[in-house]
Amino acid sequence: MIKFICFNRLYFFGIFLFSMNANADIAIVYCANDKKKWHWLNKKKEIVRGKWENKFVKPWLYKKYFIIKGGMSKVHSLQEQCILTFGSEFHYAQPAEIGSEDWHVFAINDDTLIKGISSYRTFSIRV
Repeated sequence: MIKFICFNRLYFFGIFLFSMNANADIAIVYCANDKKKWHWLNKKKEIVRGKWENKFVKPWLYKKYFIIKGGMSKVHSLQEQCILTFGSEFHYAQPAEIGSEDWHVFAINDDTLIKGISSYRTFSIRV
């Protein structure tokens, strides 16, 4: 009986960890303008795959960005969808991190970030 309970706990813990990891490499797309007004693209159903990364601008200050699978052609496609759906004012296609209210941008690689609105985060070590 004890082995069965331990197995069940390990099994569900493993599924939980897998689901957390699976969500780490997706983003929901929203469209934004220069005034920080925004709308979900396709009613929050436009999901893209890629990889979340951090870029430090100072030792204690960084911003998060999303390297999108499909590269620049995918970003252009999303930007066009934003403009067609919400008008030319909403020309930024941006990734939303699940559970975050910060502003992030798409990237093609670690050196090529796409123009958009970004939030900066502070990094500190608590001892």
